[in-house]
Amino acid sequence: LQRKIQNTEYYIFLKMFLPDGKINDVIWSVSTKQSHVSLLSTRIKDCFVNIFDAAGIKCTYEIDENLETGITGLKARKLLLLFAKEAINNAIKHSGASSIRFSIQKSNDNLLMAIKDNGKGIGDLNFDKGNGLSNLKHRADQLNGHFSIETLKSGGTLVECMIPLTSISL
Repeated sequence: LQRKIQNTEYYIFLKMFLPDGKINDVIWSVSTKQSHVSLLSTRIKDCFVNIFDAAGIKCTYEIDENLETGITGLKARKLLLLFAKEAINNAIKHSGASSIRFSIQKSNDNLLMAIKDNGKGIGDLNFDKGNGLSNLKHRADQLNGHFSIETLKSGGTLVECMIPLTSISL
């Protein structure tokens, strides 16, 4: 009973200081359970399934499952989730896309997370306008990685986050 009260108090504390919707991300990022529910791609699907449906956007996932299960570090889980959510939210809000592809793949000794849409592309890369691009850069930097964003010649935008494999268990 005491543990239940402590967990309830902790939940209330987090709820008071975190904006709506953020508490579930915090709880997810610190979860150490090894199940499909704790995977980054599952969390992304859970967060966006209704939004994709409402916006008429088809989302496909290309996930290296062995690599994804290696994302065990609390810091890495949190920052990669927030990076993915920011990039996908930007695509939903600004691109006019009808499809988005989310992928996690291995590239040499790095984890490469990519969000690609078929929208109108990105115009001015202004890091001073809003927080989105600055947040993406900051989150990649915190994991000793980097991010890139580009308008594709075929149309759409590609956002990538490249993280050394040594950083995903931090």
